[in-house]
Amino acid sequence: MFTNTTFQFDNRKSTDFGLYIVNLDTSTKNAPYAVEREINEEKVRNNPIPFFFGLNEQPLYFKVTLFREEEWDYDTRIEITRWLFQDEYKPFISTDHNDIIYNCIITDRPEKLLVGNIPRLIELTFRCDAPWAWSPFFSINYNLSDNITTQTITMVNKSNIIKYYYPEIWIQSLDGGTISLQNYSDSGREFKFNNLQANEIIYVNNQLKQIETDIPNIYRLKDFNRNWLRLNYGINQIAVTGKCLIKTQMQYPIAI
Repeated sequence: MFTNTTFQFDNRKSTDFGLYIVNLDTSTKNAPYAVEREINEEKVRNNPIPFFFGLNEQPLYFKVTLFREEEWDYDTRIEITRWLFQDEYKPFISTDHNDIIYNCIITDRPEKLLVGNIPRLIELTFRCDAPWAWSPFFSINYNLSDNITTQTITMVNKSNIIKYYYPEIWIQSLDGGTISLQNYSDSGREFKFNNLQANEIIYVNNQLKQIETDIPNIYRLKDFNRNWLRLNYGINQIAVTGKCLIKTQMQYPIAI
């Protein structure tokens, strides 16, 4: 799957442990491409055509074989095991693509391979937290403190695998009242809050459909039109109404 021999896992370099990725079969290399999907459908008696309910996307798996030239002594095995075998998803980054992140965890029982009678290689299977890899996090700030009527800003969805991307967004309403974000690149879909207080900060996780405010004991779902902000692929032109400060955070799903 990977051409280069070095990588990072959990923010530590494989070379720190003397480990390198090797391909034992140099004639071919198998690598996942795009997203594995299963058809979700149901067949009814006396109807040869099943009812189609969509697609179920499967988490991404990949295997790596790691080689260590020096002997695997006891202390080395302990240190490498503590590094690789985590209880939660950790970032895996190959030097093939330093801007592609696989959030993954080791599954299955690892295979230890011998060179002569000496263990030199281990084969590991990684399972990702999603059907795809991820870009790094991107954070962008927009200052619309002088927005008397409406100003247009741009937000970019760089994902090559999903139809819509739902960003995280923080909005500080400077005057209070109504803040509106209308996406001209999504048929004019409007993301809108009413009845905000001056300098109130709203946080919205559009993917998880979560809303938070920095004002205690206030719940803003009733003041939201429930059109969660979503971005089409490419550049999105968004008209903002209301004086505010906006921060967005994005991590795009990527298939390579």
